[in-house]
Amino acid sequence: MTKEDYQNLLKGIRTKLNLSQRQLSEKIGIPRRQIGKYERGHREPKNERQSIIEDFIENQEINKEEFYKSSEKFEPAESLRTISEKKEVKFNEEFAELTGIIIGDGELSSDGQIRVSFNPHNEQEYIKDRTKRLLEQFSESNVSFESEKRIRIGDKALVLTLKSIGLNPGNKFENNWEISEDLVSEPELRRSVLRGLFDTDGTFHFDGQRTSIEYGRFTDRSKEVVEQIDTLLEKEGIAHRTTQCGDTRWRIRITDTVEIRKFFLKIGSSNYKHISRYLAWRENRKAIEVTKKSLEEIMQEAEIEKSDLGIPFKSKDQKDRRIVAGQEFRSQNDISKIVERIYDSKGYDIMVKKLDVNKRTIRRWRNGKRTPAPDKSFKIKQIAEA
Repeated sequence: MTKEDYQNLLKGIRTKLNLSQRQLSEKIGIPRRQIGKYERGHREPKNERQSIIEDFIENQEINKEEFYKSSEKFEPAESLRTISEKKEVKFNEEFAELTGIIIGDGELSSDGQIRVSFNPHNEQEYIKDRTKRLLEQFSESNVSFESEKRIRIGDKALVLTLKSIGLNPGNKFENNWEISEDLVSEPELRRSVLRGLFDTDGTFHFDGQRTSIEYGRFTDRSKEVVEQIDTLLEKEGIAHRTTQCGDTRWRIRITDTVEIRKFFLKIGSSNYKHISRYLAWRENRKAIEVTKKSLEEIMQEAEIEKSDLGIPFKSKDQKDRRIVAGQEFRSQNDISKIVERIYDSKGYDIMVKKLDVNKRTIRRWRNGKRTPAPDKSFKIKQIAEA
């Protein structure tokens, strides 16, 4: 049997028995790292390990020929190394999102491997429904689960494409990965990059009092990426804070609730975990703990069905839109003068009725002693335009 035979045979075993490399390693007593090398065609098992694999197949009462037919056909590692041309890829929203995913929790190797890590408790569905699909969409290979926490795909040409936009194989911190201008010059492309980054290396947090969106705690070696995320959020007009913590790690946080609504209107998410927590907060001010819960438990607690969500999810809620538009109107105009103009034209009765407030509150807005909330500001805008 050749190295290619063992590549397909071991992948076939794992696919048919639904095993990760680690699980197969535990069952047959061969180190997981060695199984990975066999599957990538870097080595082939010798003598004793060949016997171990043969005995395992025999004990499972499976026909080897069936494995060959059902297994994924890997391109040998040697031919991967001969590829020198990058893959021609259309820079669309889905490719931009995939780039954000790889920057967030991915790694590239010079032999053409792309790996993405994830939380096995509550991100398996996101990995299967979004990350895996995007990887396979831009590659001619199939994604495999290298372990319960990581997926892998081999495509040297795609790695060369990613290298051409600033993602050099190897340590992403030492190589100073950056987001290509080709992917951030167009609004929808940069929003997709921000979405991919948020879904893999970000959190939506609500503990019953404080609400925030946070892009992961980046090491001090990731300052270039931090600065780029900071710039992209500024371009989208999303107010945020970028700080360096005591442990030298950087974090980017959005804490204003109106800005959080704006984030989900513009950027959105493809990660069911983030969407569930956001909707639970928006609809019921409900805090959901996700650390050790399955996706099913998270969505059940949030009272939403996965089948009801379009991926990527962007808020279409009219209240979200009114609140964000109201804040922008308030920040761009002197509300007190607008209220005074309506007031002097005998429009205060309309304001009392439409805004569900008393005349004293309107007088305070008029005198500049108080500022209307964003949703009230939006209604004032409508009255002024009418």
